[in-house]
Amino acid sequence: MLLLASYIWFLRAYPALAVVAAAALSIPPVLTSGLERAYGGAMIGSLLATAGILYLAWRWYDRLTVREQAPRKV
Repeated sequence: MLLLASYIWFLRAYPALAVVAAAALSIPPVLTSGLERAYGGAMIGSLLATAGILYLAWRWYDRLTVREQAPRKV
């Protein structure tokens, strides 16, 4: 029900928010798995993966929103 409501209110009007939502839902499991692993580099790897997810989501969102805006006059 929550997904249907979010689609009706937000994602239909702003489809670029789907990228942000997917990134926000994928980061907590990555951090959790980094905290649960016993070896030393797990947390560093999960933080780097989180930074990569954030960067890619930001770039993708930026590209999608630039295409939705009106062309700029130079």
